[in-house]
Amino acid sequence: MTMAQSSGGKKNRKIASSFGLSLGLRVAWALLNYAGVVLLARWFSPDEYGVIALTLSMVTFAGILCAMGSQTTLLRFLGQYKAQDSQALIHGAARFAQRRVALVSGSVTILAIIAIWTGHALGHVSHPAAYSLGFLLLPGFALNDTNSAIARSFGSVFLALAPRDVLWRGAIILAGWLCTRFALGLEAFLALSALLLTGLVAWQSRASFHRLPPAVRAALPAEDRGRWITVALPIWIASVAMVSMRTLDVVTVGLVLDEATVGRYFAASRSAILAGFVLNCINLVSGPMISHAFHSKDMGRLSRILGLSAIVSFVPALMITLIFLFFGPFIMSFFGPGFAEFSGVLVVLACGQTAATFFGSSGLLLDLSGHERQNTRILISTALLSLVAMIALGLVFGAIGVASAAAAAPAVWSFRRWLFIRRHTGLDSSALAILPSRQRRLRNP
Repeated sequence: MTMAQSSGGKKNRKIASSFGLSLGLRVAWALLNYAGVVLLARWFSPDEYGVIALTLSMVTFAGILCAMGSQTTLLRFLGQYKAQDSQALIHGAARFAQRRVALVSGSVTILAIIAIWTGHALGHVSHPAAYSLGFLLLPGFALNDTNSAIARSFGSVFLALAPRDVLWRGAIILAGWLCTRFALGLEAFLALSALLLTGLVAWQSRASFHRLPPAVRAALPAEDRGRWITVALPIWIASVAMVSMRTLDVVTVGLVLDEATVGRYFAASRSAILAGFVLNCINLVSGPMISHAFHSKDMGRLSRILGLSAIVSFVPALMITLIFLFFGPFIMSFFGPGFAEFSGVLVVLACGQTAATFFGSSGLLLDLSGHERQNTRILISTALLSLVAMIALGLVFGAIGVASAAAAAPAVWSFRRWLFIRRHTGLDSSALAILPSRQRRLRNP
């Protein structure tokens, strides 16, 4: 065996190991997330569970706002700086992102709490203490995404995924049981959840920085803020547009309907995202590889990564959606009385996730290859139309109307991104990329 073959074998084993760990952690996340949604729905009253659902949706959306595109921007620049062996820029980018996100998320948390109590004084907000305590989760949500990008860029899948998605998800199940078992109340649950997340993300922040190679940590930090802002701004806007479609549908249900309905819709929504979790898992591992392959101009390897990612994620998504179609009422009944009526919402939302997985890692490729502005335009235009449709259809048809508009958004923008990639790069990020005819076209454009 030659040295090149040995090196290639080690690299392939490392990739396989990272993918296996990422998949294992994502499976743990899916199980804990689903168990948490089910158990909290059964332990808390419908109104209390609605408050929890609405709080988590608002904090998730606000977390993306406060992260300001740092997660994907870090993946892009750290991949580029590693290829260039720019140790000072790696150190500076990691430090700049962590400090900026911590400052912004802390400031927004304070402003949000002031707004909540102001709204309560004006008679517009109920449960002000619960919502205020829930917003203490915001710095943890925002910083987790930034730390995750640093950890992913340097091969630590566990550090990227475990703190919030596994350890915290498991811990809040225990917190929920304690708070309901000893009648501590909703406020105690949200306060304990915020405390647990803060501790885990503080550990993650320190550990992710120490994942940097010693030579990088020893280098004097250098920053290219002008270029960072130019790249991060469209990525940030695109991230906000994308996450708005995963969270603002829940907020829309809260605005046009009631908190009990929010809880039931949230249960269906959290269940439906299982259809897309394989693609999310693959993107965590493939993101740094896509960035490195593109900037190294290794188009053959890049096309193989894209095609494999799409087919491996689409087949499980289709199977999960079929399970929801035939067994939706039975699955939703586990949440408690009244939840089985939302099986139609579950199927509609899962169909949107499945359609998006068919087109693979199209958005990630655009962001990591210098087409972030085109991705932003696609996402914003689709998201705005979807948001208007959610409100209009929600007022007329209720929860199923909101779900229909929310499900259409990822399917439409994934198709539009795939179409742009095909026209401007010749690459195919969809599940069709594995067809022999597509492979021949790539070899003979």
